Amino acid sequence: MKRAQSSTFPSCLYLDQEENEFSLPRNVSKKCKPRDGRAYDRTPRGRGGSLTLLLLCAAFLLLGALVAAQSGGKKNLDPASTNYVVLDRNHRTGQERFFCLARGRCRFRIIQCPAQCPQRKPKKNRVVKGCFADCSSRCETVCKFRKPNCNGYGSVCYDPRFVGGDGTMFYFHGAAGGDFALVSDRHLHINAHFIGTRPAGRSRDFTWVQALAVMFESHALVVGARRVAEWNSAEDGLYLQWDGVPVELPSDAEAEWRVTVGGREVAVERTAETNSVRLAVAGLVEMDVKVVPVGEAENRTHGYGIPAGTPSRTWRCSFGSWGG
Repeated sequence: MKRAQSSTFPSCLYLDQEENEFSLPRNVSKKCKPRDGRAYDRTPRGRGGSLTLLLLCAAFLLLGALVAAQSGGKKNLDPASTNYVVLDRNHRTGQERFFCLARGRCRFRIIQCPAQCPQRKPKKNRVVKGCFADCSSRCETVCKFRKPNCNGYGSVCYDPRFVGGDGTMFYFHGAAGGDFALVSDRHLHINAHFIGTRPAGRSRDFTWVQALAVMFESHALVVGARRVAEWNSAEDGLYLQWDGVPVELPSDAEAEWRVTVGGREVAVERTAETNSVRLAVAGLVEMDVKVVPVGEAENRTHGYGIPAGTPSRTWRCSFGSWGG
């Protein structure tokens, strides 16, 4: 994937370097114009476009959530379950703790992981459940296997739908075959590659995110969904590249791949037998990624016009990023 200019996605979605917030600027118009002069609609809370693969991506930027929660004026609806700040662990038991920021009865309360799953991100996550904090009205922590959260802060899901660091939700149609910058920062750049289809009579593409490229320093880690004619959950639909070279991810033992460059560890580990992984670049970003199909019911409901037998894999991804 080529490095997209940050101006390709100039004011639709960005990581503010001052506030470390993943969100939409409030003074942006309803059109975002890349360098080629085409205008792409980003109508908030509307229906977007799509094709046969879709990357669903959710980013939990906790510092951005903190800024949004403390800002004045009218607030957007909290994706409350992920509206928290991670505190130091319980020094006696090692259980992780969270300071809740969501509005409601859980606001400003501290909740702690259960003893059965003391960590959010256990190492052997295919067989060991992780701790999930829910700062909504439930105000609890539970043990679950890790998977993407499309309703958390900074999520990119469906066709594709974005939730910014301040809770603002909007749809971005993009264009089939285009690369768009989701995060642009001095230390980190994340691009999304769109694919799409345009049924007869439509003026724009239905689009999905087919791959993500995480770029830092001179390196690039790419995760994408393969094109397939028929969905089979037992077959792996993921592909990985590191600096342009394909990576074979093991399926046995801990099923992980690691490399250290410039003092940073880059790791990819399976979170299920197939179609689900966690990617991490130490100190910069973590992603939970899952490949799912675009079903026939969804195709009919939204009028995508995808012919029978057309590749139909899509993405779900959650990622959190840190500066430095």
